[in-house]
Amino acid sequence: MSNQRIKFSSGQDEARSAYVTLPDNLETPGSVSKTIGLHEIIDDYQGPLVYLDFDGDKRLVGIEILLSVDDDASE
Repeated sequence: MSNQRIKFSSGQDEARSAYVTLPDNLETPGSVSKTIGLHEIIDDYQGPLVYLDFDGDKRLVGIEILLSVDDDASE
């Protein structure tokens, strides 16, 4: 397992978006077959937009985090 890596990347506006690519997706990027928003599985979720990306085998392959304009106002 020592050769497994997690890749972090940020969007064009580095302070507003980020993506974490997990080891199962590093070899075949773009293999996302299903995306689930955290707000879809946690009632009354409060926080940044968080999306979980899964491949065809239902393995978690990436996590996207997006800050909304409202999140900036609270700082």
